[in-house]
Amino acid sequence: MIYQSDEYGSQILVRLSRAPRFNAWMAETIRRYCGQRLLEIGSGVGNLTRKLVPRAQYVASDINPLYLDALSGMSVERPYLKASYCDVTDIASFPRLEPGYDTVVCLNVIEHLESDRDALSNIRTALADGGTAVILVPHNQWNFGTLDVVLGHYRRYSKESLRRVAEGAGFSVKDIFEFNRVGTPAWFLNGKILRRRTFGLFQIWMLDTLTPLFRRIDSLLPFPGLSLIAVLERRDGDQEGMLPVLDNRVHVS
Repeated sequence: MIYQSDEYGSQILVRLSRAPRFNAWMAETIRRYCGQRLLEIGSGVGNLTRKLVPRAQYVASDINPLYLDALSGMSVERPYLKASYCDVTDIASFPRLEPGYDTVVCLNVIEHLESDRDALSNIRTALADGGTAVILVPHNQWNFGTLDVVLGHYRRYSKESLRRVAEGAGFSVKDIFEFNRVGTPAWFLNGKILRRRTFGLFQIWMLDTLTPLFRRIDSLLPFPGLSLIAVLERRDGDQEGMLPVLDNRVHVS
């Protein structure tokens, strides 16, 4: 296997690729907020990308060269899909699109960054006026454990802290809601009690097998969600912060 345990959490990401029902649940949760000109930041091995295509224009991006190879392979038979290097902390690395993206999807990324506010500000800059950012982050600092450490998380969020950093980056917050309540006790058990550093394959199989049930009962569970999803809008019409446009093509590195 080319994906090994490393600082990018490759091992966990590859194992989650064996949970297509769970990935479909996540994609269906955010699909309503996604437009046709979409930039996905931190696409990994394409677990979510596969569930959100097709689009008129879709840029799947990451910083890990192994992931970019996998994403490039996905684009062979999808002319609307481009794989591109993009470092959310470096605005100059963002692939450019005229007149800006109507959607930026960034799931499980900003918790890895010391300056999450700067990253969100860069995302806002990449959006067209009126565009939407969909951000997913881990919920509740009290659930921070060994799994967070191995994944390189700086923090977990509350609704209040996520709203604060989003507004500080210039966004209007349309909604913040919880996702995957059933995952909270499992994360607590593995990361806080058992202090594990990865998920077992049997656990991934169980997650995928039981996802149809979890989707039905999730809103009824007494636990907080394992993750938070924020729907953010750039609506001020300010064009000064837009990325400089070189031409009308997506630039892929």
